[in-house]
Amino acid sequence: MPSGPKTDRRVLLAALLAMFALLSVMVARNLTLQPAGVDFLCFWNGGRVALAEPSRLYDFQYLSERQGLSAADGVLRPYINPPSALLLFAPLSKLPFMASYLTLMVLSLGVMATAAARIRAPWWQVLLPTVAFAVFCGQLSPLIAGLVVLGLSFRERPSIAGLLFAIAASIKPQLLVLLPIALAAQGQWRTILFTGGWGLLICTASAGLFGLQAWIDWLAALPRFNRIVAEQGLLDTAITPYAKLTALGLNGAWAYLLAPAVLWGVWTAFRRDAVWPDQLIALLGGALLISPYAMNYELALLAPAVAAYVARIKDRRWLAYAVAAAVYGLNISAGALSLIAALILPVLGGDLQFTSVFFGAGGGRGATRTPSSTSALTSVGDASP
Repeated sequence: MPSGPKTDRRVLLAALLAMFALLSVMVARNLTLQPAGVDFLCFWNGGRVALAEPSRLYDFQYLSERQGLSAADGVLRPYINPPSALLLFAPLSKLPFMASYLTLMVLSLGVMATAAARIRAPWWQVLLPTVAFAVFCGQLSPLIAGLVVLGLSFRERPSIAGLLFAIAASIKPQLLVLLPIALAAQGQWRTILFTGGWGLLICTASAGLFGLQAWIDWLAALPRFNRIVAEQGLLDTAITPYAKLTALGLNGAWAYLLAPAVLWGVWTAFRRDAVWPDQLIALLGGALLISPYAMNYELALLAPAVAAYVARIKDRRWLAYAVAAAVYGLNISAGALSLIAALILPVLGGDLQFTSVFFGAGGGRGATRTPSSTSALTSVGDASP
């Protein structure tokens, strides 16, 4: 093969992926701090309690003690997901802890891989250290990301898209808070109806299995959880603007001033039919921007979009994408910087006549046909090192 910019970029891409793979392996160093899957303990125990003592499901101290954590040190690890998520966790809780943890993590990566194959996204998104970190913790971000990307890929099948979105929302509803705006922007009214219908069915099933009181208890538990987040200093290490302002001693509510820009960005990205990575960043990245609390494991939500940008080796802005991706992958502990790096990708990928997707552009209808906005659907084939 003759040498040239494309060949040089293939070499750089291979080096970048090797770095990501190495960083993913190095996530195992966290074993000196905590065992693998420690965050999954609350989901596993939540499922077990829901089956045996549903009235104690949102008893924070009881759930923490079941995880082998001492309440004397003031650290609580409650189950705070909605009862609808128990349709996933309760069956898994029948397995021994490690088997249950591994089953869910394999399922999550399988959903991500299936979504990547369907939308022709880079398979190596699973190499990103943010994904490895979420898996190590036992968190659900890879599963949610895969479900949402799959949902976006089934635009012409509203019943399937609605089911996928409803499953994701039933597990972590706060991450899909912007979905109605996105679907309304595209006029996908049938998908909205199917999402609501599937969601109602899932919630009804959970109420039938675990009792309506579980939903009442969950709603009552949310304010208590917010107090625990503040009292245990979790906002000091969270990645959201609200958390960062609070950590600086400022009023975190100032972060909600971002809400109009986030809403406009989601509306614009979907109204102009932006490429799917921009839609994913607007939908899930926007949710993180207006959320009071989200930890660094949620960065895995944006891994498919970051990988899709890095795959565009024909794009003249590829080096900028690679630098942003490197920052995204290298700064998991300083998660806010990784979040910014991912959010800036639509800005880097937009034509000069556009601004960022969060300010009314980046990959809009007029842009999706231009070389700089080429979808990963056509660029991934040229990205294999």
